[in-house]
Amino acid sequence: MMMGELFSPAKNEQKYAKVGILGFQGSGKTYTATLFAIGLLDIHFKLTGEKAKAAFFDTENGSDFVAPMFEHAGYELIVARSRAFVDLKRAFDMAKKSGAEVMIIDSLTHVWRDLVESYKKGKGRKKLQFQDWGEIKPVWWEYADIFTAFPMHVIVCGRAGYEYEYEEDEDGKKELIKTGTKMKAETEFGFEPSLVLEMRSIRREKNGKPGTGVIENVCTVLKDRAHKINGFEFIFPTFKDFGPHWDHLKMAGKYRSVDITRDSQVLFRTDGEGNWRKRQIEREALLEDIKGEFIRRGIGKGKEEMAFKHQVSHECFGTDNWVRIKEEVNSQDLKKGVELMKDAMDDLMNAFIRNPDGVDVKGIVQRHREQLAQQRKDDDLPFDDIKENQGEQQGEAQPAQEQIQQQDEQQGVDDEGQKNMWED
Repeated sequence: MMMGELFSPAKNEQKYAKVGILGFQGSGKTYTATLFAIGLLDIHFKLTGEKAKAAFFDTENGSDFVAPMFEHAGYELIVARSRAFVDLKRAFDMAKKSGAEVMIIDSLTHVWRDLVESYKKGKGRKKLQFQDWGEIKPVWWEYADIFTAFPMHVIVCGRAGYEYEYEEDEDGKKELIKTGTKMKAETEFGFEPSLVLEMRSIRREKNGKPGTGVIENVCTVLKDRAHKINGFEFIFPTFKDFGPHWDHLKMAGKYRSVDITRDSQVLFRTDGEGNWRKRQIEREALLEDIKGEFIRRGIGKGKEEMAFKHQVSHECFGTDNWVRIKEEVNSQDLKKGVELMKDAMDDLMNAFIRNPDGVDVKGIVQRHREQLAQQRKDDDLPFDDIKENQGEQQGEAQPAQEQIQQQDEQQGVDDEGQKNMWED
């Protein structure tokens, strides 16, 4: 993909519904998902004239109770009975190839548990450790990517669980309280669906008498990315109740989703140009160049020589601590520092040979820094400007002479990082 191909004029190309439904037992999740699936198949039939199928990834035999609804509506329901995460990943392709246009996953909670428990068994663990999530979550995200981008209507049901937080009372005591509900699945899943609903069973008492009245299934819209029905509540919800969201989808249009096939592995491959390994090698080479400049010129570990090394390093890299140069100086500044050091080293060495105790390191390095900056500026000039500048005398600013206060041998090497810098 060329850079010019990265952006294109914006337009709504969301063709498929991506729905998440969470709730406790008996709240109407599976029934509502079935109403949605049939409604979406009806729209598909009106647009194409084709009688598509519905697929049901069934983890708790819920399909047995809604199969008559599909039969009554005139649609074939195909079922996969499994709780295995590996089966869910391949279910999308298999359902599409079988002629399905919509898939219900009920319940996602079982699939998440299977992934976690399978990991624990594979690792021989009874309890998960913090670092284990670093292996589990990336595997789960493979499913989340498929859910987001796959060309099919997907309705996911999951069991609800309470969210808890600690609240501090007036006496400073902390109490664990319920603050909300969430789907019992991987914690970031709520970001993927475009429509997220919470189902609840509420008893409406008759005349205020406990145990009387009826139980109603109430649906609250927690998230509507179309911003049409956010926060709405529906009692015994129907497909038509969510019409504003369905209308926002371009079901008759061309589908285009996030390109999940592209990634940034090129930055971390061990082969190829412009990759992380190559940059690492270049950085290591620059660090060796720093040491090499002193070794090549016979600078050893004497008191005056050590002081000279620290002064040169400080002026070229902003620090004379080897650990900081190696770990903290960014690659661009490291490269510039090495270039500056090599450019100034002849003058620095001549001054050091003449008077080891009185080298104006700061002045010499600054002069070469200005010369390099001017050279870069000249390199960027148009040809006519270069000709105009030829022959002009470039006055060099005379650096102010500063008295170099030499520290004794112990002060000259003030920490272990500095020792390691020159003793390797």
